[in-house]
Amino acid sequence: MKIEKYFFFCLSYLLVTVYCYPLFANEFNIFIPDDYQTIQEGIDASSNNMTITVRSGTYKGSGNTDIDFKGKNIILISENGAENTIIDCEGYNRGFYFQNNETDLSVLIGFKIINGTSDKGGNSDRPQYGGIFCSNSSPKIKNCIIENCYGPGINLHESSAVIENCQIINNSKYGIYFQYSYPKLIGCNISNNKIDGILMSEGSEPNISKCTINNNERNGVIYDRKSIPTIDRSVITGNHENGIYCFTGGGGLIITSSIISNNFYRGFVLDYAWYHTYVVNCLITGHSYSSKGAAILANKSDLHIINCTITKNSTTEYGGALHVISSPTDIINSILWENPPYEISYKTDKPYIKNSVIQGGYDGTNVISTNPQFENFENNNFSLQSISPCIDTADSSYLASDILFDVVGNIRIQGESLDIGAFEYIVKSAIVGNINTLVTGEKQPIVNAKITLIPNNIFTYSDNDGNFVINEIIEGNYSIKIEKQFFSPILIEDIFVKPGELTNLDAVELIIDNDVGIFDINNDNKTGIEEAISILQTISGM
Repeated sequence: MKIEKYFFFCLSYLLVTVYCYPLFANEFNIFIPDDYQTIQEGIDASSNNMTITVRSGTYKGSGNTDIDFKGKNIILISENGAENTIIDCEGYNRGFYFQNNETDLSVLIGFKIINGTSDKGGNSDRPQYGGIFCSNSSPKIKNCIIENCYGPGINLHESSAVIENCQIINNSKYGIYFQYSYPKLIGCNISNNKIDGILMSEGSEPNISKCTINNNERNGVIYDRKSIPTIDRSVITGNHENGIYCFTGGGGLIITSSIISNNFYRGFVLDYAWYHTYVVNCLITGHSYSSKGAAILANKSDLHIINCTITKNSTTEYGGALHVISSPTDIINSILWENPPYEISYKTDKPYIKNSVIQGGYDGTNVISTNPQFENFENNNFSLQSISPCIDTADSSYLASDILFDVVGNIRIQGESLDIGAFEYIVKSAIVGNINTLVTGEKQPIVNAKITLIPNNIFTYSDNDGNFVINEIIEGNYSIKIEKQFFSPILIEDIFVKPGELTNLDAVELIIDNDVGIFDINNDNKTGIEEAISILQTISGM
């Protein structure tokens, strides 16, 4: 009896192992289409903390569109990236639908979603759901491409989704549309969409950082109804209307360390922006409009411009840089230069200006009209020359302490004080040192040793006294490699260079390479240490 039971147990185990192997082969991984034919089947069979890997290919039809995570904390990832793993919605469905309170533990990585829509009824007045729709859910979406969808590429409703390193391009309406949402957009490219790049409303408060918002058919970013976007280290350029447009009581805006350039209408339109608008550490350039404030137009808004460079914007009338209507405005530590026909115009509320450069002059505190001395104005290099009056003359108390870099990433502060405008003057430094070795107990200079600065790969050579200098170094951490024939190379690491300071290395002694001296290299009938000393004397000019 015991033998029969044991035999039955073994047979059962064998059958389960053979026929159910795909389910238990790897407890935490599922492969599509190896284990399941469709992506949805794989998700349905998964449990929390599992990873579903999708092989390269084009996936379409039932089970491969309108994909639902069903609230599971799983990772759905392509094996070979978005370009090789395509969800083709064929103009009928969405790609993904998050609707079950997913959090950032539900992760979507590396898919290309095309031809998405859910507007089966053809109602063109509402923003369709396009490629991805998140409703009361906040997944993490990384390294995806959402392209050629009807409606917005991504639609968020009551969502705090994290969208990172995604391309949202060529969609028939908005790149991203959201309501009542608090998403994070990091490192995304939102370009060539047929209406706006980003549209938000109903009190949304997105955090947008390191994004490029480019060449959309209307506005780069548009917001209304008490929405308050925060934008940092982003580029908003070449959009066919305005860079940023606030309308219908759009709320507030905080934009820092960003470039707003060459949009076809204006850089900013702030219409009834009831809450505070802060434009800080930004470059605004390249806008031309027929009237009133090509760079910034503010109507019944509250505006603060701090450490900005506003240049090369123009209108046919009123201020090329700024026109304000019933809008309390202050301009601090900023440059307004070459914005014809003149820099600033206003109606009812005259802007307050402090510590700034305004072409043509303006009433205020410490306001000058001296040329700011851009590095190369004609070629749009608006960094400062060493003779600029903007260097060390700003009031640093107005710049938030968490803004540590200028608009292009150079460290603030480099000199005695903060610089006016969006660009910090780069104070150059130098590294000096001496190369020598010991010959018969005395130090002797090493002439013509190669000294390479890493990672810049700038190099120089030591002179007749073994001295060297590397100039024009910006602040940072470096290494130096020293090379000379017959000597072992030396790598000196963790050399921290401070702005405006001379970094002096202690005298560096090169040691004879272990292989030198074994052979009579210069045919003088000497070997070993005698050969080494002979070579050293030759090198050192003794």
